[in-house]
Amino acid sequence: MIKKNRSKANSIVLFGNGDVPIHRETKHVLNNATSFICLDGGADKLNSLGFEPNIIIGDLDSIKSSYNCTIIEEKDQNKSDLEKGLIWCMKNDIKRLSLIGFSGGRDDHNFLTFFIMLKYAKRIKMTLYSNFSKVVCVKDQTFFKSIPNQTISIIAPDRDILITTSNLKYPLYEEKLLFPSQGISNLTSTGTSYSIKASNWVWVFENYLF
Repeated sequence: MIKKNRSKANSIVLFGNGDVPIHRETKHVLNNATSFICLDGGADKLNSLGFEPNIIIGDLDSIKSSYNCTIIEEKDQNKSDLEKGLIWCMKNDIKRLSLIGFSGGRDDHNFLTFFIMLKYAKRIKMTLYSNFSKVVCVKDQTFFKSIPNQTISIIAPDRDILITTSNLKYPLYEEKLLFPSQGISNLTSTGTSYSIKASNWVWVFENYLF
């Protein structure tokens, strides 16, 4: 059973079978989660951290332990575990998720994860937590809480996307990112927030201040 708590942002965690970030930001998300949806072997990794899954989704080929929870067998090999999980969440009217356990390991898997996030960004709001950053997909104008000198990177999948920012050290005003490095390693200025406005979906990486 999934517990939805609208007063707690990203209180439902979708937990993968990748590396588990050890940053304090991830620990905070785990400790404040209301429900855990695990993808296949992610259930064992979650359990090793002292948490129990509410739902397990996947072809179940990499689970070593048994769990007293809802198990949904999904054997479609044309979809990744992440995509299977997101489709189930959307069918069950889940609008917001934290993604943990989807970084590290194989680079092609990491690359695919970002594009799956982009594919479903219109239908479900996701925040991915790694050991180095939080990753979100944004479109239109989005405001973020921040602290000074936090490193922010914006990556656009399309060179025609227009981007405008506020309260970043290197501002953009309806500009296209014509070079891959153009949106990398910006910095927050003074104040407690910044904004990004994009004409289509882009990735935003908020790097932690360790």
